Amino acid sequence: MFKIRLRDISTIENIITLLYTILFGIGFYGFGRDYHNSYLIINWENFVNLQALGWRIAGLRIWNLAIGPMLAAFVMSSSLFFIIKKYLTIDNKSQKIIILLSYIALLHSWPIILPVANAIRQGIVTGLIYFLLAKFDSIYEKHKNLKNIFLLIPLILPSLLIHKIGGLFFILALLSSSVFLFKEKDRRNYLIISTILLFLFGYYFDFIIETPSRITGADMSLIFTLIAITFNLLVVFSNKFLYRNSFIFLFPFYMNIFALIFLANGYKLEFERLIMIVFIPQLICVLQTIKGDKKYILFLAFSFFSVFLTNYAGIYKAIYKLT
Repeated sequence: MFKIRLRDISTIENIITLLYTILFGIGFYGFGRDYHNSYLIINWENFVNLQALGWRIAGLRIWNLAIGPMLAAFVMSSSLFFIIKKYLTIDNKSQKIIILLSYIALLHSWPIILPVANAIRQGIVTGLIYFLLAKFDSIYEKHKNLKNIFLLIPLILPSLLIHKIGGLFFILALLSSSVFLFKEKDRRNYLIISTILLFLFGYYFDFIIETPSRITGADMSLIFTLIAITFNLLVVFSNKFLYRNSFIFLFPFYMNIFALIFLANGYKLEFERLIMIVFIPQLICVLQTIKGDKKYILFLAFSFFSVFLTNYAGIYKAIYKLT
């Protein structure tokens, strides 16, 4: 008789992660425009960039294996399951099956497959930040202070050698940590005030971005804007203190603010990329506040809905194989 024991779910996850990584390495899924038009054809003789290491990793091929996408696939997929296990308890057989199905679906959704197949450098750094967010929460739950967390935050800075998004991650980690400096009754006001100040900064700051803005597939900015605003309102006004007492809530909160600032300044690609980073953590952290088995059914439904959105946005059509 077929049974899934608690220890088996990690074994199955490891098999799925390994298979997912190998399939990207051999080009089974294909790759996005950035991989085809940038990482594979870059002229290294004239290339001077702080993120040169990240560019080399992203475009590296050994024995005809795409090492960059393989690394991004491994980091993104393993970190995804890491935060699932951290924030969603898995106790019985039905929960394990639902979690595994949801995991497979999310691996083929826009927030995961696009960073792996196209925004490879960002995907590598994003996977690492998923691990750190869960680690931050574990440390705070155990020690109830920020000392050890502040010691870990500088570990984000080396990611700047892979992608400049690491600088933003560093700022967001500091902003998220700053919330914990306030008492429970004061955190809501702090979040409101910091939001206003950041938007004022964004309004008066003249963004200088090297490339013109674009979108990867269909324009989903309205849907993503509604998701970002709804989530941030939940964090500020929810009666559940957990929303203001966990990095997995606060990091996406501040990421949404920066994303909306970019959108307000006309940078839809940058908005899309930032929302992509926190889409799944937002889903998981909200679901953890729901009691009973309903959250697992919702997790499965939203995971497959993410696949639908990915197809609707034309992401799969934007990923094609090498010729």
